[in-house]
Amino acid sequence: MGVENLEIEESISVEDALQKLGGFSRFQLFITFIVLLSEIPVAANVLTLIFTGTSNVEFKCMRNNTDFEFISAHDPRICSRNCTLVLDPMEPVLSIVQEWELICERAWLPDFLTSIQMLGMIIGALSGSQIADAFGRKTAFYSNVAVMGAFGLVSGVANNIYLFGGSRFLAGVGLGGFYCVYYIFLMEFLTPKWRTIAGCVSIWSVGIMSLALLAYLLPSWRYLTCAPSIVALVVLCFYPFVPETPRWLLCKERTVEAEKCFRQIAKMNGRPELEASVIDSLQKTVMRERSDETSPRACSWEIFRNPSLRSKLFLFVFGWYTLSFVYYSMCFNTKNLSGDPYLNVFYMGLVDLTAWPSGVFLNNWIGRRKTYAGYLVFATIFLATLVIIDHVAGRAGQEHLISIVSYFGRFGIGGAWGVVTCFTAESFPTTCRSTSMGMCAFFAYVGGVAAPQMAYIGTVHPRIPHFLFAGLTLAAAMSTFLLKETNKKPLENFASH
Repeated sequence: MGVENLEIEESISVEDALQKLGGFSRFQLFITFIVLLSEIPVAANVLTLIFTGTSNVEFKCMRNNTDFEFISAHDPRICSRNCTLVLDPMEPVLSIVQEWELICERAWLPDFLTSIQMLGMIIGALSGSQIADAFGRKTAFYSNVAVMGAFGLVSGVANNIYLFGGSRFLAGVGLGGFYCVYYIFLMEFLTPKWRTIAGCVSIWSVGIMSLALLAYLLPSWRYLTCAPSIVALVVLCFYPFVPETPRWLLCKERTVEAEKCFRQIAKMNGRPELEASVIDSLQKTVMRERSDETSPRACSWEIFRNPSLRSKLFLFVFGWYTLSFVYYSMCFNTKNLSGDPYLNVFYMGLVDLTAWPSGVFLNNWIGRRKTYAGYLVFATIFLATLVIIDHVAGRAGQEHLISIVSYFGRFGIGGAWGVVTCFTAESFPTTCRSTSMGMCAFFAYVGGVAAPQMAYIGTVHPRIPHFLFAGLTLAAAMSTFLLKETNKKPLENFASH
């Protein structure tokens, strides 16, 4: 059977070439599997401090070098200053609180270390896109996985709090860079139809549930810290089998390497290879598109000089910040919920597993704005309910009710996350879409840095975080009335004045 010749089109695109090579076939399944698999250890790595930084451990508190009593480290009324931790040598060291006596005057350090990690994620997000553009999607993807895994392991064997904090910061750089790159890396191998479908698939929630299982099986904080990092490093084993994206190679005029990549895709998909003349046509098309691009500086200037774009950007930045701040605050505050901590984290992942897809479904059914506002109102109702429960009934005897209501509030936040990314992208013209998304993502990470401090405040004043969460989500919900619906409307290429 002879090899078919592909007809050369006058302006063939990379998407056309991928479609002719099988669309979504065995190669695309392989790439999707590799990229999504890596999301499991990444999610576990981000949230591992829920367990390794928990203060909910029993120890002896010694006052004035005389009397001892068993207390819990998270009870500030009993043990607030001038106390010494005395470990039972027969018991394993469960958390960094026990390892480095992070109690009393040092009780703020576990949540501060979490903020240090989240700060690293900001640096990673800022540098990740630059590395991906300069050195390639594959290089950026795997280098961030390597940094995350390597420094995650270092934090697991750290012998002092300074090394632990520094390694968590650098692991955070890898984590932030990963989330900046992995979606782009996957999307550039897919045709437009499958980009939309694959973009709705995330197994972040599976990573959270896996963390709960790992924490149950590995109670020692050192083993638990190392476990997700080891899994992340396993992903590096696939490096020789994964090519660079052909689009990036063509943008860098590395035509021979792009041809080799297309050849690998064709072979795995069982399709005929592209002819050299087709590759040349692709190269010309990509270079023509690149010459028509608007510079990032011009994009930023266009946003801030256009009143409509400027106000939309402010509203979406506030929404992204609110969602990230509340989401991560509720994640790290899980250690303050009553009940089995392993089940609490597992339920947290289960809520995410249902919330995000439901947002995607309603997004296309009733529209972006109504769905986004609806989830924010839903979250506000249950977060405000937590404030009322604390004020009227107090926490004593209401612990299980508080946990259940918290999960419903989290469902609203997760559902809103399933909407806001698409809503934001569709609300800005092509000339400044990437810049707008980048600004929103940056402030989302800023919210993530502040979030762990809410967990610390929640141990002392439980009402304050819930009151703040309810206020922010209500304000974000009200701001949606100032946004325009984008569902089933064509994307704008240029800003209207």
